[in-house]
Amino acid sequence: MNEVIKNEFINRYVFLYENVDLILMPYVKKTLDNKVYLDIYKEFLDDLELFLLSDIPFEESNFYKKITALSNNPEVVEKCKNVRTYLIELRKKKYIDSFDVKTILQTLRNYILGQYNRGVKDKKLLALDEYFRFNRYRNSSSILKGGAILGYEDLGIFCERLRNEDIPFRFKRSYLLDSNFISYIADKKNHYEENNSIFTEDEKQEVYLKTHPGTVPWNKKILKKDN
Repeated sequence: MNEVIKNEFINRYVFLYENVDLILMPYVKKTLDNKVYLDIYKEFLDDLELFLLSDIPFEESNFYKKITALSNNPEVVEKCKNVRTYLIELRKKKYIDSFDVKTILQTLRNYILGQYNRGVKDKKLLALDEYFRFNRYRNSSSILKGGAILGYEDLGIFCERLRNEDIPFRFKRSYLLDSNFISYIADKKNHYEENNSIFTEDEKQEVYLKTHPGTVPWNKKILKKDN
């Protein structure tokens, strides 16, 4: 079961990474003073939660089907490119969110924080932490153990700001109560001690290199230098 879950996890994460603009750009709004924000609705969050945390095979999920349909619509693809271009230019002038995979994860985390059933909610957050750890991997020797919130042992290596000031969504009810996927990832017995993850650092590196073509593995650089 562990390999099935790990493969599902990787497929889901890579899909997020490769389709981040189609996922987020349709919901980017701006105010008159050029402040930008995401206008996300509950159906999107329910679909996203099921896509990332349920036992439904990722290609059979509503989220996957909807985003794939968008990718086949040239007008939508072009509009998303234009929004991304606007955000890149705006970011040169002022600090704004990067609107990346971490933004997707933070948005879902805020949604889960506002749900009923503390026990199930805590398991969901632990499972979601694995996505945060995976997203934080940077092809280096540094090992970060924290999830959405970094632990003390991580602070000397890396520092980032989680937007805890965001007000959690208050929709409360969720279609997802639990899953084998959540239970496996949230169970500390399935984690490697060195990184608090169900994945080794080598496995994370393999996916990182897949999503960042042309990148030289950090450990290969060291070997080349030594030679």
